[in-house]
Amino acid sequence: MRAGLTAILRAEPDLRVVGEAGQAVGLAGHTAEVRLDVVLLAVPVLEHDDVRALRSLRRRNPDAAFLLLGTSADDDSIHLALSEGAAGYLLHTSPQQKVAEAIRAVHAGERVFSRAIQERLIGAFLERDRRDAAPPVLRELTDRQAEVFRELARGLSNAEIGARLHLSEATVKKYITRILATLGMRDRVQAVVFAHQNGVTGTGRNGHSPSASR
Repeated sequence: MRAGLTAILRAEPDLRVVGEAGQAVGLAGHTAEVRLDVVLLAVPVLEHDDVRALRSLRRRNPDAAFLLLGTSADDDSIHLALSEGAAGYLLHTSPQQKVAEAIRAVHAGERVFSRAIQERLIGAFLERDRRDAAPPVLRELTDRQAEVFRELARGLSNAEIGARLHLSEATVKKYITRILATLGMRDRVQAVVFAHQNGVTGTGRNGHSPSASR
């Protein structure tokens, strides 16, 4: 991958590759005497050694932009990359020419993310917004309880809920008992009314599902 990227970038008339290394740790040493404009870290997953190298490079090149090329779009990798000051995060499946475009973009002060990562970031923002807007008592529901409550709000029977969530009818009944106790409701009818009043219907207000904190 590194050889292919290097060849692509060296063919670009406005880009100059001033150093490369098989590991992020080695890159810091190879570029110690060079001023860097953009650092491209092509790592499958951002590990602790990569983070240390990234911090070292940032100290030496405070004006440089950092662009990550990884294999994972999981929340932990995205959060770690952003918290370490990355200006962009592309997946390794991105066309190599797109990487050159991203290098120019981050050098110009823009932020660049693959579509999948953009969707994760937007989803996290919307989820936080829904969680903050939800009635406080709903935040007391676990993820599984929230799933059962969503189906309950749609008016499904215990048997139907169990079939959708792959739970036994007895287990669904226990979940509903706990949900009612948490919400302070007398029965499922009151819970359904509460759900509709607070936008926690089968699809939720504006198509969203109910929020949960755990």
